[in-house]
Amino acid sequence: MRKPYGFLIFLLNMLAVQIILLVILLIYVKSIISFMVVWRKAPNFDLSNTSDAEPMSVIVPVHNELDNMNPLLLSMLKQSTDFDDLIFVCDHCTDGTDDNLRRLTRDYRQVRVVDNPLPQGKKQAIRHGVSLARHATIAMIDADCEIQESWCKALKTFHTANHPNMLIAPVAMRADDTFMGHLFEIEFLAIQFCTAGAALAGYPILCNGANLSFDKTTYQQHDCHSEYVSGDDMFLLSEVKKNKGKISFIKNAGAMVSTVAPRTLSEYLRQRTRWLRKSTGYTDWQLIAFSVLIFLAHMIWPAFAILAIWSADCGICAAAAFLLKLIADFALLLKGRNFWNIRVRFRYAFVLSVLYPFIILIICTLSLFRSKRKWK
Repeated sequence: MRKPYGFLIFLLNMLAVQIILLVILLIYVKSIISFMVVWRKAPNFDLSNTSDAEPMSVIVPVHNELDNMNPLLLSMLKQSTDFDDLIFVCDHCTDGTDDNLRRLTRDYRQVRVVDNPLPQGKKQAIRHGVSLARHATIAMIDADCEIQESWCKALKTFHTANHPNMLIAPVAMRADDTFMGHLFEIEFLAIQFCTAGAALAGYPILCNGANLSFDKTTYQQHDCHSEYVSGDDMFLLSEVKKNKGKISFIKNAGAMVSTVAPRTLSEYLRQRTRWLRKSTGYTDWQLIAFSVLIFLAHMIWPAFAILAIWSADCGICAAAAFLLKLIADFALLLKGRNFWNIRVRFRYAFVLSVLYPFIILIICTLSLFRSKRKWK
């Protein structure tokens, strides 16, 4: 009598697990759809009236970027009439970056190249730059980025018109014309679309320090989490939310910056491991809930595949879950491809959907052993 009873309990437990997995997947799909709806309804920010834009300071933290920052420097100097305070903060450079910057910018009075007197670290370099900024509005950008011609005007105009405490701006990742490079591009596109969708929906959960601007007072009042060398962008976001500050996203391609994608899989894994390692300091419950949802959603079809060992029906569920998530993800990528100017192909999305659960597990494993004290 015990065997049938025990088998029935096993079937009921398996059915409960399947229902839970399907509910998680439906919540994920609903979130993706809501992001696309919000994005479609949000108008592009109008840049026609820039004459009354308030001034803005721009801070670029730099650490040994001698071979990487020429695109940013050239694109910034082309916009030199749009700003009067550009600060390069050299954080204990040892490759001659600081001397090269001083040589190239010596004819531009609005550009300052300063050394970070604080302990080494990107966060400390940014904090020193903020303390030197001349204006109440500050933009932060990474040294290996390249900006649009209207970048400075776009950020200044938005701050003047809307007065946010923190402005999240779009970032595009550009890779070599390789299959792996395109995978990196569309994976980052998905992250950026979720960043924009959540912010436009009124509950910002992500941002990227490669293109971020904020009120000087707001920055100086936030907890710097000195136990982490970097991660100032996400910690700032969390603090502004906690203090009920105004956080906006600028939907205008002119405000976008481009950053270089990882060149190899190992470089990509190191980058994502750094990001995940810093997340141990995040306390925003919306971010934590969304991160858990993303993790579980990617694990659903592998979970069903494992359950198929005991039940053939679970194999069908695995295929259905994979296709449903793939369709939702591909629709999101198609929605964002024109704005971010990223080539999206179904085969890239398909391969990424197959590989991503395993990539997540590898990143989670690596994050347990990598140090959080990393500059970037």
